Amino acid sequence: MRALPLATTTAIGFISPLFVTILSIFFLKEKVGLRRWAAIVVGFLGVLAILRPGGDAFVLAMLLPIASSLCWASSLVITRAMRSGERPFATLIWTTAVGFLAIAPLGLAVWRPPDAAQLGMIGALAVLHVAAQLLTIRAFCLAAATALAPFSYVSLLWATVIGFLAFDALPDGLTLVGAAVLAGAGLYVWRREQVEARNHM
Repeated sequence: MRALPLATTTAIGFISPLFVTILSIFFLKEKVGLRRWAAIVVGFLGVLAILRPGGDAFVLAMLLPIASSLCWASSLVITRAMRSGERPFATLIWTTAVGFLAIAPLGLAVWRPPDAAQLGMIGALAVLHVAAQLLTIRAFCLAAATALAPFSYVSLLWATVIGFLAFDALPDGLTLVGAAVLAGAGLYVWRREQVEARNHM
């Protein structure tokens, strides 16, 4: 996020629902047909349109949102697998505590006392993160991972608006095209999920 525009980082992160679908096949035994596999391939082509490897627009920092998306998708699939064994709030407490213990040493290495304004932003960030995490855990306890994944695409809208208002930055045309391809692929996967669910009713 330090090296890339907010909307570009978010657009690359759209690969996460595709990772969720792939991981759900192997770890949740969810069924994915040929059409959804085709949509996944198209989605990865959208990622290539955003990254443009070998071109002037490509920077190594673009690989970080991909790694982040894979980690996020893995956590969502694990959450789905745990839905019958843990309550959402317990899952939230455990994931937050373990995450804090894992990254606290990295923060301590560059620690600087925050001022009042920074403390306020940290507090707001904490509240928003906890609310988002709790709602996400609850959603994945109630519905299939492949059905919920495409809803994350609305984040591009928020990232574009916030990026423009806060940083006066907008994604370029090819990034928007790649994001649209990714979103279209994700929505198609979601649509096929609904069709398959109705066929098995």
